[in-house]
Amino acid sequence: TKFHVAVAASTGNVLMARFVRILFERLERFLHSSSHFTDVVREVAHSHNEVVEHLIGDDPEAAAQAVHDSLAKSHKIILDAFAKYDRIT
Repeated sequence: TKFHVAVAASTGNVLMARFVRILFERLERFLHSSSHFTDVVREVAHSHNEVVEHLIGDDPEAAAQAVHDSLAKSHKIILDAFAKYDRIT
């Protein structure tokens, strides 16, 4: 949540930062409430760390690529987790 709020806040758009905070707080509660999403949370956190490392290292191209890779990977992981969750319930 902090990661996404910080990115949203960096735009200077206070409403967007609030919206993102509320959205990701709810998403986080949902993901943490089920053991089926433990891998999702772990993998997404790893992807975020990669992005931050590139930003700190002042490598915007690598950061942009890490964001792209993170989104693609997160999309697949989340879809797979929901598919597994649907089979269980």
